[in-house]
Amino acid sequence: MNQEWKSHNINSLQNYYQGSIVSDYEARRATQASWHKEARVLDSFLEQLDLAPGTRVLDVPIGTGRFLETFMRRRFHVIGRDISADMVAVSRQRATALGQADADIALGDGTNIDLADNGVALVVSVRFLVHLELSIIDLILAELARVSSGHVIAHVRLEAPGRLNAMRRALDRTLRKLRRVSVKKVSNKAATVHRHEDVHALFKKHGLQVLRDEICNRTKKGHDSHLYLLQCT
Repeated sequence: MNQEWKSHNINSLQNYYQGSIVSDYEARRATQASWHKEARVLDSFLEQLDLAPGTRVLDVPIGTGRFLETFMRRRFHVIGRDISADMVAVSRQRATALGQADADIALGDGTNIDLADNGVALVVSVRFLVHLELSIIDLILAELARVSSGHVIAHVRLEAPGRLNAMRRALDRTLRKLRRVSVKKVSNKAATVHRHEDVHALFKKHGLQVLRDEICNRTKKGHDSHLYLLQCT
């Protein structure tokens, strides 16, 4: 793959998530229905898995630690990684407030996770792959599958079926080119919307079997965000 694009894509996320973007992150999303749907779906997935207390769970990127309460309520051993130093700082503060000052939350790159093979039983990755193009998702899924001995929860953006949605996607791509706006997170957001068959081919490539697929957000632009519960095979 194009390593220059990979570096730009990941680094742009790192540069975007800092300062006021981080401090206002959750407040700006409190009214988003998808934000709350993601939390409910994750909770439902965890109920289905019924993991024992002490289970090692990796949250990457951990962001502001929005799921820490959910994990700690189940008494999981939580490991958090994020490429943004500001996000890591906020997550550590949250963990301390929850009585887990020694939580393993640190800087980390999703394409090169500092954990051993099969080092955790579950990897949770929400609001990360939705920002990335397919070749980078390929790299990250390989890492998530490598470090997990059991399951992966992954969040991706897929094309919605239908001719009208295809027209909307084409129009969206055209408008973005015409605007010539400097993109903060990725250089081509249209490249982060993927075909169902392409994403499922990557799951198969990395030995990830789909157990559940829940739509967390339907848009008028011809794509949906999906949260997948995947089993390592």
